[in-house]
Formats: sequence, structure tokens, C-alpha cells
Amino acid sequence: MTAYQISGNNYVKLRDIGKQIDFDVSYDAATESVRIDTDALYTESTTPVSGSAITKWNKTMSEFNQAMIDCNWRPEKYLETAKKYAPVITGKANSTVEDVIAALDAMIGTPVDAVSFEDDRTVNDFWADELRKALGQEVTSGGDSTNGNAGNSSSSTTVTDEMLRTWELQMIGRIN
Repeated sequence: MTAYQISGNNYVKLRDIGKQIDFDVSYDAATESVRIDTDALYTESTTPVSGSAITKWNKTMSEFNQAMIDCNWRPEKYLETAKKYAPVITGKANSTVEDVIAALDAMIGTPVDAVSFEDDRTVNDFWADELRKALGQEVTSGGDSTNGNAGNSSSSTTVTDEMLRTWELQMIGRIN
């Protein structure tokens, strides 16, 4: 089974457990609940997994990255851009720049930053730190902020479709 680390917690798919132990797992959209049937044998999901949400998320993050680059190192523009993208990135209509920073800090496995050329930090860490600076918070060189979370310095993890699907489901859950 593949395990995922999200916000410091380890997760595995319930369907993967069902496959290993041989019990059925299904989702009831009408009641918005997961059903576990230990008397039934495991069956593959008949619900197709669409890549459209993953594609949309990737596009949004790519647009966010480009919009931040287009700010030309102007902190006030960083804050405007973060506020614009905040509802999509965080899944909350009334989210703040601090919420965007928290979402960026929580991302694991994002690409290495190609903007600052300073170090091997991930792109989400770079933008989280730039937003902290724009808010007047002190940021140390290792990606740690005196007013925020430590940066995600792990650049060796590759973002897989499964990871994106997990993030997508989390985002849908938060939106709903």
C-alpha cells in the first residue's frame, strides 16, 4: 500500500486496505458516506477517477506561480495576488494571506523553486516566505519564519497522481 504524509499525519487509502484484507469499500454519494462491507469480497471501484480536478489544480498553481513572478518583487502585488488566489488554494471563500501561507507550508512534494535561484527550497516554500516578508514577518535563510511554520525543504519527493487525487479529495471535502 502507498502511504501519504499530509500535514504531519500518515494516511493510506481505505480501498487499499480493503483490497489487502478482502472486504468491499464503496462510496454512497446520496448520504456522502463510505460503506465498508466485511461480508462482501473486494471489488474494484466502478466510479471513474477523473483527472480534471487534478488538471485544474495543477493549472491553478501554475497560474498562481506565474502571477507571483509577474509581481516583479513588489510585496504589495504579492499580497494582492495571494488574496485573489486564496479561495481556490485554501478552499475557503473568506481566506486570508495567512491561510495561503499555511496551505503553501502544508504542501509536500512540490517542485524545486526555479524563481529565486538561491537554494534547493521548493517553490511553495519560496512563495510562502515571500508572502511572510510582504506581511512584515521576519524570515530566516533556512525557510523558517519567526512568525510561521518551518519551510518544507524536502525536494526529493515526486508529486504523483495519487497524491494529487488525495489533495483533490481534501480540497473537495473542505469546500463542501
